[in-house]
Amino acid sequence: MKVLVTGANGFIGQAFTRRLGTDPSVSTIGVVRSGALHGLDATCSIVNADLSVRGWSKVLPQGIDRVVHLAQSRRYREFPDGAPDMVALNVDATFELIHWASQHNVRRFIFASTGNVYAPSQDFLVEESPCDPGSMYAATKLCGESLVRQYARQIEVVVVRLFGVYGPKQRGMLIDNLIERVSRNDEINLARGGGLHLCPLYIDDCVEMLCRLLTERSKGSGTYNLCGNEKLSLEQIVSNIASVLMQQPRFRNIEDDPRYLLGCNKKFSRDFGFSPTVTFDDGIVRTIKAHKTVSS
Repeated sequence: MKVLVTGANGFIGQAFTRRLGTDPSVSTIGVVRSGALHGLDATCSIVNADLSVRGWSKVLPQGIDRVVHLAQSRRYREFPDGAPDMVALNVDATFELIHWASQHNVRRFIFASTGNVYAPSQDFLVEESPCDPGSMYAATKLCGESLVRQYARQIEVVVVRLFGVYGPKQRGMLIDNLIERVSRNDEINLARGGGLHLCPLYIDDCVEMLCRLLTERSKGSGTYNLCGNEKLSLEQIVSNIASVLMQQPRFRNIEDDPRYLLGCNKKFSRDFGFSPTVTFDDGIVRTIKAHKTVSS
């Protein structure tokens, strides 16, 4: 099986291609920007392409069986200045890739979206929950979802909505930033009710879920939440990090309302017979251990 992975040099992409590299029946082609080769598995062939430039798909090889589209704009926090890049990467490049796939006999197309496409809710979010993106990033991802679904009659299209993926080697995201701040003994702003509530997903479990979507027998086109099993508040997460670091957490209580981003993974578990196995207690220990190694 020949698998094309965009965003292969990203946090999830690196872990995913390493896992694919252990399967002799899989040939992996990673699409990366020129020069961005750090951390990639040695078995992964490389295609250099700038997905923000239209026509980039002309360099893609023939004979691809599966596509896993992980690439996205790095400027997702920069609105409005980063909006053109978000549209170029999350919308235009997604359309170009799904159209290319439809013209080149690709059998299955997996598109990485986000749990942020859902309307705010204190309830657990299922795949049928209403969508109402609250940011440009989420809006472009939802647009990408709509585009790829139009090709579901030509290709098996699977949309995955990712929730709070974390783990070793991740940089600049929520869990990593909290580890840094607790390490420095910084105060953490905490809204009422424990602050943000989410279901973190450890990277190894995320990769296992992607592999099952890639390699197991088809369930047809569809949408799946990829998230952890545990509902945790920001207060619980910070306290757990502080405990591992043997420090006392420092909070600054603020009057904001708590936010919720709680995914339900029961549909995935039912269809693929797998539920995340790494608890947050275990995952954060592994993450902090790796974090300390890199820092030192």
